[in-house]
Amino acid sequence: MGRLLLITLVLFSATALYSETQAAEYRVLSQANDTDIAYQANDFYSIYYLYFNLIQALNVERHLPEAAVREIIFDTLDNLKRQRFSQLQIRDAYAGPEPLRVTLRTDVIADDNKPILWLISNYSLKEQAVVTGKAARHAYGTYFYLAGDKLVKYQRLKEPKTAEQLAALSANARADYYLLDESADNDQAGKQLLLNALDKPASQGEEVILNLTLSQYHLLDGNLKGANARLDRARDILRAMSRSERRKLRVLFHHAKQLVALYSEYRTRQAQSPDTSATG
Repeated sequence: MGRLLLITLVLFSATALYSETQAAEYRVLSQANDTDIAYQANDFYSIYYLYFNLIQALNVERHLPEAAVREIIFDTLDNLKRQRFSQLQIRDAYAGPEPLRVTLRTDVIADDNKPILWLISNYSLKEQAVVTGKAARHAYGTYFYLAGDKLVKYQRLKEPKTAEQLAALSANARADYYLLDESADNDQAGKQLLLNALDKPASQGEEVILNLTLSQYHLLDGNLKGANARLDRARDILRAMSRSERRKLRVLFHHAKQLVALYSEYRTRQAQSPDTSATG
């Protein structure tokens, strides 16, 4: 990670600055990228991974309100589409000597000469604090392959499941794998697995999970009406379940609801800002 640390030290030009009345302040900065890689990932994948691997992984929601989280995700995605570095900075929120910095940029990985998206931070999950110097070499970071309009977590390509492993998965687990792997050819098969399983769900809990996963497939297709319908169906089933059963699925439902809301609001923002090309 040595040379990657240089990325977080680059002087960025601010394209947007937002601060709240509370102690924590944030801003999303950008700079021209030195690699000529078009960012063409489907909006679903971009929002999915920014939500889980940035917002959730670093507990951003604990420090900033929902409106700030939305702006962080949307401004970051807009920067990437314009082939620019994007860096999030949050002050007065995380332990450590400096503000939190999370940098995203496209690049070509030397191992296989494939285009990727780096996500690099100066935050240590182990220390639960911003770190500097040599300690920053072990700060939180990951990368994703840019495979056409798919954004694929590197483990999916480095450690793919075998046919035997896939066959042993539940219908929902296999559909989830298909959704997030590098192949678009099995996406329809994943959707059909969910629909078949919904004909005879093993339990109400399984029916909720199947509907939530299917809502993500609808987002991939740009079908907000279908995504909301599956979300509504999951909500209706949850209301009919006992409190203890609902509690087990509450977090999953929250995340699915957030993804649908974020996707919907970003598409609305795109419609109001025609200079940002749609990739959803």
